[in-house]
Amino acid sequence: MTEKSRAELPTTEIIDRPAAGPVAESRPRTDRRKLTLRSIIYGAFYPRRRRIRRGEDANHTFVDYHPRHLLVVSTLVLILSVIDGLFTVHMINAGLQELNPALAPFVHGNPVTFALIKIFFTAVGVIALVVSAHARFLAGIRVSAIFYGLLIAYGCVIVYHLYLLQVI
Repeated sequence: MTEKSRAELPTTEIIDRPAAGPVAESRPRTDRRKLTLRSIIYGAFYPRRRRIRRGEDANHTFVDYHPRHLLVVSTLVLILSVIDGLFTVHMINAGLQELNPALAPFVHGNPVTFALIKIFFTAVGVIALVVSAHARFLAGIRVSAIFYGLLIAYGCVIVYHLYLLQVI
């Protein structure tokens, strides 16, 4: 642009207005989101929420889409739990005692009942960990990291059972 063409352009005036005050929030402050059994089941088959979207929800929001590694880890935990149950029944028949006080009353009855109760307790724990996998626990430890600790613990229990098989 030349000087002559700039002079031909219309000028605009800047009007000095006072700054606008804070804008009132039009949405109601009540939280309409509810965690129900229906929402959990629906989210399991039609996952939509892949991450936590609000900063204030970082510690207590559940998502319904989970990474694949959680499926692998939770399946391995359940498999190791079944193997632990089989080893436990075998060890009880060999004369050893159950060290877990929550399961000790069920060991001396029917082995199938013991196995079902053990798998039920483990499955409920795994589901609770999967649902809250994105939350943080205590000093900021992500709950999904607890899965790996549980997997390592079950691996140590299986190694201990294998050691006991050699001893008895």
